[in-house]
Amino acid sequence: MLNDDELKNGIIICDSSEPKTIAELRTYGIPVMGVSKGKGSIQSGIAIMQEFELVVIGKNLIQEFSNYCYQKDKSDESLGIPIDDYNHGIDGARYFFMTRLSKSSNNYNNLRWVS
Repeated sequence: MLNDDELKNGIIICDSSEPKTIAELRTYGIPVMGVSKGKGSIQSGIAIMQEFELVVIGKNLIQEFSNYCYQKDKSDESLGIPIDDYNHGIDGARYFFMTRLSKSSNNYNNLRWVS
C-alpha cells in the first residue's frame, strides 16, 4: 500500500484492466497504481463514497453525479445496481475511495468526519 507522502506527490490511481498501459506509464516514471475490479466492486465503491459528504466541483463531474442512476424493475423500483455508463469522473473518485478510504485501508480510522 502506498503511503500518504506518495499520494501527496501525485500518485495516479487507475483502472487495472489495462496492465500494459500501467506498465508503460511506469517506464516514464509516472507513479501509477491499478485498482482491482471484481464482481460487486462498483457497488462497494459507491457504498464507501456514500459514507462521506462530498464537495463536487467541475461542470462535467456535477453533471455525472446529477445523472447517476440505478437499474429499475418493471414496477419502477430500484434494483440497487448502478448503470455504469457515462460516469468516468465518478469512476476516478471511486478508485480513490476504494484504495485509500475503504475500511480495510490504513487511512480509514484516521479521517475527520463531517457531520
